[in-house]
Amino acid sequence: MSGSKTIWWGYVHENGSIQVKRYFNDADIQDAIESPFVGKVISRIEVPVDVKNHREYAEEIANIMLR
Repeated sequence: MSGSKTIWWGYVHENGSIQVKRYFNDADIQDAIESPFVGKVISRIEVPVDVKNHREYAEEIANIMLR
């Protein structure tokens, strides 16, 4: 399955923490954008399927992109 990816998205919560979530549809991202508790949002983080820990990988990418 070379080239396959899972999709995640992330945001900065008002308390400064970075949150990542699996991407299923744009509705979740739109809710985050409209939330008063959310700062910056990343709409897509592509994680190769051969990565051992998808959440950890997505968190690392989000930390780079959101800081």
